[in-house]
Amino acid sequence: MSLPKLYTLRKKLIVSFLIVALIPLMLLAAIDRYNTQQILTKNAQQSLLAVASQTALSIDTFLTFNLNNVRVEGILPGLAKYLNLPPETRETSAEQKIARDTLRSLSRRDNVNIFSYALLDPKGQNVLDTYTRNIGTDESSSDYFQQPLKTGLPYVSSLKLSSQSPGLIKIYFSSPVRNSKGVVVGILRFCYNATALERAIVQQTGLAGPESFAILLDEHYIRLAHGTLPELNFKSVVPLDPLLAKKLQAEERLPNLPIDELSTNLPTLKQALDNARVRPFVMLRLIGTNDRLSAVAIAPLENQPWYVLFVQPQSAFLAPIEAQTRTALLLSLVIASVVTLVALLLVQSLTKPILSLTKRVAQFKSENLNYRVPIESKDEVGNLADTFNKMIERLQDYTESLEQKNAALLSAEAQLRDSESRLSKLLEAMPVGVFVTDSQGQPYYVNRIGQQLLGKGVVPADTIEKLVAVYQIYIAGTQQNYNLEIFTIPKLLRGESANADNIEIRRPDRVIPIEAWGTPIFDDRGKIAYTIIAFQDISERRTIEADREKFTEELSQLNRDLKKALDAQLQLTHAYGRFVPHQFLDLLGYESIVDVKLGDRVQKTMSVLFADIRDFTSLSERMTPHENFKFINHYLMRTEPCITANNGFIDKYIGDGIMALFDGIADDAVKAGIAILENLAEYNLTREERGYGPIEIGIGINTGSLMLGTVGGENRMDGTAIGDAVNLASRLEGLTKNYGVPLLISHHTFSSLTVPGNYQIRPIDRVKVKGKSELVTVYEVFDADPPEVRSAKSATKAVFEKAWMLYRNGDFDEAAKLFEDCLSQNSVDKVAAIYLDRCRQQD
Repeated sequence: MSLPKLYTLRKKLIVSFLIVALIPLMLLAAIDRYNTQQILTKNAQQSLLAVASQTALSIDTFLTFNLNNVRVEGILPGLAKYLNLPPETRETSAEQKIARDTLRSLSRRDNVNIFSYALLDPKGQNVLDTYTRNIGTDESSSDYFQQPLKTGLPYVSSLKLSSQSPGLIKIYFSSPVRNSKGVVVGILRFCYNATALERAIVQQTGLAGPESFAILLDEHYIRLAHGTLPELNFKSVVPLDPLLAKKLQAEERLPNLPIDELSTNLPTLKQALDNARVRPFVMLRLIGTNDRLSAVAIAPLENQPWYVLFVQPQSAFLAPIEAQTRTALLLSLVIASVVTLVALLLVQSLTKPILSLTKRVAQFKSENLNYRVPIESKDEVGNLADTFNKMIERLQDYTESLEQKNAALLSAEAQLRDSESRLSKLLEAMPVGVFVTDSQGQPYYVNRIGQQLLGKGVVPADTIEKLVAVYQIYIAGTQQNYNLEIFTIPKLLRGESANADNIEIRRPDRVIPIEAWGTPIFDDRGKIAYTIIAFQDISERRTIEADREKFTEELSQLNRDLKKALDAQLQLTHAYGRFVPHQFLDLLGYESIVDVKLGDRVQKTMSVLFADIRDFTSLSERMTPHENFKFINHYLMRTEPCITANNGFIDKYIGDGIMALFDGIADDAVKAGIAILENLAEYNLTREERGYGPIEIGIGINTGSLMLGTVGGENRMDGTAIGDAVNLASRLEGLTKNYGVPLLISHHTFSSLTVPGNYQIRPIDRVKVKGKSELVTVYEVFDADPPEVRSAKSATKAVFEKAWMLYRNGDFDEAAKLFEDCLSQNSVDKVAAIYLDRCRQQD
């Protein structure tokens, strides 16, 4: 008979030849394609990054050039002279003409792109502009005014959209204008046509290869210029926060469009920009590339937090690979044709003797075991014919011995029955129940203990599921019949072992909890012959487990009661801490207040802060006792956080006063005093809103050695601090009333400050400590004064300190002149007024 066409030997050989010939060629082509793709990708990366960097450099050069120009132009003397004039004398002055001519001359530097040059006074008013319509406008809120005024350096703004001319984009360059003394008297700014940047980006299109283009982004990833899709300009890469978008619209950095029209959704591009400093090259899908994967090189600018992106679709720089693939495909077709022709010739010569042998073998009849195939050649086909003849001879020998094997099989069956008898005796002797099924899952054998537990022996059932109802098997603790798919028979018949301890056998007289184990038994051929399930009564174990669970629950309840007791103890500890600070206990070396004894003490170098309300007696007389307590608590609740936030703690409340200690650096105490005064200013605003008058306090701070410990009797004791350092701090607080200042520190505290220059401090007086001959220098800290007072004291600080030194040296006339100078600039300086009065009394 003939073989089906799809399975002929001829076709298999031809296909084998084709596979052997084409697979190496296909592997070589794939390797070559991969290597070429890697080279082209690397070249594209280098080219894109080089062009992106060059574009970023050119924009940086443009910005640097204009910044340098406006810096140099800002020091032109004619501009400073004009701004130095009083506003009422500028009009028609000679300085105005010089300044106007200077601005016009500067604007002619680039008639095409420079829109206007302007001078802004220190308040941001446009006082002179080549675009005269802008004169008199307020530009104080603009970044190009605020930043150079703040930093003293030239500034370049972000790109801004013109509200008067749609499609026009502006960029501002500005620089401080200083007089001959170096004081900033105004701002020079010029407005430049930023459309030139967009043209520069568009001109880069194709510079890095076919279909390549550039994109310019700002620090918020807003597109400032796009090489191919200008409609994406001034749209962010991902949606902006609504508050930020509103702010940028107010600054003319975004068009006045709905929020959802101001962005695209490219989170992968945002992630790439976030990591641009580490990884300047990525592969992404961008808008405008027909959703093709594109290579993107990112180059940040130096002068602005902007980015230049250069993009090229992957298909553009991998185009040479497509031509290479077509060539490889054509070559494969040619080779396949040649191989097929050669294979046909070779197969014809190889299959002819095999087909002949096949025809002769087909003539073999199974009942004719004496038939032999003639051997016509000595090659592999001849060997195959010889092998076939030997197989016939062996088959003949096997048939002759078949009867002998049948006899042996009968003998084996007799031995098997004997083995089963011995196995039955063994199972009966086992101390657990044994349940045996055949290979179909039907009950085959139950030993004596198994029958006692089940209440019956082998009961045939139509299906495995019916065995559950027959033997009354349930899931423990439920009314649900046990699912044999979960355990035992079906699982065992699949060749798996199983065990379970959640089974109950329900008898009329009792319920028996059961634990069971099952395993399949295989025959010599590896097939399942039986399944054996061993099971036992675990009633005693269940009782023990129930007792253990009860004990565990009782133990858990004890743990919960213990936790409640510990929580109560912790709450008590926290309550004690409100009366005796934890820091006080730490300094004495104790963890709990119960350990403290009368007379415990330790000597420490600490900063002491005294704070007291001015004229509290007269203030309290106008309030009821209830109002007094309420007022004091409101004040102290605001004061305490200022002390604890700066590593201090309150040692005691003295009526309306506070005594606080600081174990760390002296800066902690000074910062706490400043914070208390700043908090008090906010509190006074609240009081004024409610119709109450403001309150004033005085604060004195000293740093030195003191004794910290407990005083009192056996039945009542308190923690306190004793020493000259404490007394001096208290006296300094009292001196604040004499000088009309809120915060005084001693020279001990001043010399202990980490960096005294970090605070606004000036010397006030030298006083003698009570009971001591030592003179102590007293300093005022005015960081918390109202802004106008603080600014005036800071401006007159050098003059005041010189006057104070002259006063200390006895030169009262010169000191009086300088004190008068201080008061002329700061009429509310009470200390200067006091010293001026003292100088006049010396006359």
